[in-house]
Amino acid sequence: MKSDDRSWISTTPIGEQRTLDENTKLLVNLVFARFKAIYGHKFDSTYGDKASLDIARREWGYCLAGYTEPQLAKALHTCKLTHAWPPAIAEFVALLQPSASELGVVSAHAAYVEACRCREDARNFPWSHPIVYHAARETGFWRLQRGNETTVWPLFERTYAALLTRLAAGETFAIPNQPALADNSSVTQAEAIQSLADQFELDASAFYFLTLDRHSSVRERLKNKLLASHPEIAAHLPE
Repeated sequence: MKSDDRSWISTTPIGEQRTLDENTKLLVNLVFARFKAIYGHKFDSTYGDKASLDIARREWGYCLAGYTEPQLAKALHTCKLTHAWPPAIAEFVALLQPSASELGVVSAHAAYVEACRCREDARNFPWSHPIVYHAARETGFWRLQRGNETTVWPLFERTYAALLTRLAAGETFAIPNQPALADNSSVTQAEAIQSLADQFELDASAFYFLTLDRHSSVRERLKNKLLASHPEIAAHLPE
């Protein structure tokens, strides 16, 4: 499957031309040759004429640049087993992403179950991997514990997938150290209050009572008011 150089050039609205390197062109040609072999008339139906095919290969080239032949071969194998029709670019690029197991972490659903089990101190919970903690935190611990699975699970799944992409790109994740509320410094106390606010998706002002004297009646009243609406917070508050 050959194409002249003009078919691999894109002219942007300001007239700038972008070209693809020869290796990328060869790999895209390989992908489309495999698509033709796998999908037959369905491929012809999707890319009916040469002009459409050239445009498609150019756009695919921009998205596949940087991937290796083994990566593309693996995605093609998965594609032919899971897609009855030639995939869209986004669908194929998704197949190129490493799986959770390849990255050394649990699957999205296993991570979700793990996150839902965290009903105590999130920073001291035995997470299988820090990425699960971050997915739970971004989804919202309160939402995971009290929300409807039909709405919470899709949100967690999207969040986890985005974090997996960052992990695959080389980003590292860690679970923050638990701030010590016993330390009376205002900085440490402020960090601890913000940590609680983030964990339960509340405004930090909801924990203002923690800055008051332990024997203050106002502190006790504000604390009881918070726990009346969020009883699950009780286990996370300092003595």
